[in-house]
Amino acid sequence: MTTNKPERHQELTLEIMLVLVTAAISCLLYHTEAMKIIVLNLFYLPIVLAGFFLLPIVAKRQIEALGPAELDRPVSVASIAFNPFTLQATARGVVVSDKFGPRPLLSVDEVFVDLSARSLVHVAPVVSQLKVTRPAVS
Repeated sequence: MTTNKPERHQELTLEIMLVLVTAAISCLLYHTEAMKIIVLNLFYLPIVLAGFFLLPIVAKRQIEALGPAELDRPVSVASIAFNPFTLQATARGVVVSDKFGPRPLLSVDEVFVDLSARSLVHVAPVVSQLKVTRPAVS
């Protein structure tokens, strides 16, 4: 899958912003005596920020790259959102296109996945709730 320049530029800008925000917060907290806050900031904050901002970008790319390879049909996703605090993900505008025509073979307005906290222990997704909104099959 090829990446166009504006999309890659946005990703680089986002990555730089995340690094700068983390560095700025680290500098602000450096002068406090609460070492726990500094450790929390240095290790936890980048993971949380990556969960909110980078994970949806990577997931969308992976779905759109691996979907066609597995299904032998074009796959697209309009947007993905992930909340690392609640372990909930939402994919909007999921479309599996027909191989021979312009009409979608399958389209879903929204897919909501609520992962269990056991996912962290098992290091594998453990789904508590899965909700598919307005699926359509042609």
